Amino acid sequence: MLSLSNLIGKTIFHIKYEYFQENGLQGFCSYVKLEDDTIFSLFNCDEIVYYLNEANIAYFKEKFDKGEEVEEFAKKKILRQKIEDIYSFYHMNEIDDDKSLVLKLNNGIYLTEINYRPVGIAVGLCIYNEIEFNDFQKRYVTNKDYQIKSYLEN
Repeated sequence: MLSLSNLIGKTIFHIKYEYFQENGLQGFCSYVKLEDDTIFSLFNCDEIVYYLNEANIAYFKEKFDKGEEVEEFAKKKILRQKIEDIYSFYHMNEIDDDKSLVLKLNNGIYLTEINYRPVGIAVGLCIYNEIEFNDFQKRYVTNKDYQIKSYLEN
């Protein structure tokens, strides 16, 4: 089983993404490869990222291998950085499936993504500094039904 606790302290070796359009929607999913060759996506979860069976490992390897390279400016901020903490989104105390995990990196960058939107509205990686991430949190947490929780603080 790959859990969030397995990701803390690991170094990001590479990152790729998949972009697609269907039924008037566009989608984006990034695939992060760690220094130990573990590959995962930023699907929002509260502990278990996925089970380490052959099918899941093969699925993420295939998605990563077929993925597109991210822009160089993004790579410079993401690659060779350690994951210090991970944030998950909740709505009414349940995982918010419309959101993605946020990785806090040791260089002060917060990495997340926007997955699905109508064609014409931006999807993709979101790279925030601490001030931008704090502003992002304020926009999401509009009332007590919405929360962003740090893995290390819970």
